[in-house]
Amino acid sequence: MSHREKKIQERKTREAKIEEHTQKFFRDFQWAPECLQRHVGGETQTPQYYCYVLEAVLILDNTITLPVMSEFIENNENNKEESKQGCERKGFYRMAEKLKKIFRKTKLSIIADVLYACGPVITTCRKYG
Repeated sequence: MSHREKKIQERKTREAKIEEHTQKFFRDFQWAPECLQRHVGGETQTPQYYCYVLEAVLILDNTITLPVMSEFIENNENNKEESKQGCERKGFYRMAEKLKKIFRKTKLSIIADVLYACGPVITTCRKYG
């Protein structure tokens, strides 16, 4: 493979960073059934409803990062006790499918934290190439 072909091949692989969940806003009332819920305040334990978003950014060769996609982390209506981590992983699976549709022929390297270092996530990454 020539030097030029190697450079072209290197450019075909991009890094997509899956950002840790980011809290966008919160309210004292449930504005949508998908809101996540927590209880705050010492003895009163007032319910607070909030929204987390999983972010995907594309890291270019010159370290410029471009926002690509946001996936809302949703509360599972059937299972209120589901962990926040479980909701984040489900958001990742939805995001991975959408990213593959957008970047069909591009190989992506995923940079994520330890939450995503599990069998089902690795299987999903292999499935989408």
